[in-house]
Amino acid sequence: MCDTVISGSTALHYLLPENTMEWTPTNLDIYVPECCYPHLRILLKHQCYEILRMHKTTPIYSQSAIASMVTWAKGNRHIDIIVSNTEVVVSLIFQFHSTAVMNFISMDHIFCAYPALTLWGLSIVNPGVVYYGNFKVRHLKMLAKYSLCGFHYVACK
Repeated sequence: MCDTVISGSTALHYLLPENTMEWTPTNLDIYVPECCYPHLRILLKHQCYEILRMHKTTPIYSQSAIASMVTWAKGNRHIDIIVSNTEVVVSLIFQFHSTAVMNFISMDHIFCAYPALTLWGLSIVNPGVVYYGNFKVRHLKMLAKYSLCGFHYVACK
C-alpha cells in the first residue's frame, strides 16, 4: 500500500538458515518513496509508534537519494524509516556499505543481490563509498556489526 521494502538485518535474517544465526535483528529498516511517507506515518501513529529522531539528510550516504531518515519507537521496538527522493526505493539498497545487506523483502518477494556470497557468510565492501571519499568511522561500525553476525569480508579479483 505504501510501496515499501524491508532491508537491513531483518531481510538478512530471513535469508540465512537458522543454524547459522546466533543473533536477531534489533530494529526494522523500511524504505519508502517520499510521496508515500505521509500514509506510512499515519499507519505508524495508529500503531502507537512515536518519532524518536529525524535526520533530514544522512551523513553516511551523501551521494544517495535519501531524503530523510526517521526513527520511530514503541517501547523497545525501533523502526528506521528511510525516505527516498526516488520512486524506486530499492536503488538505495545498492548504495550500502557491503553486499551482505544488499537484500530486501517486498510485499510478495524476497530478493538477494549476492546469494552465493550471502548464504556462505561472505561479503564484499562496496567500493563506491571508498571511491567517492565517503568512507567514515560509521561505515567501520556497520562492517563490524555484520562481522559480529558471522560475516567475513573478501576481496574480489
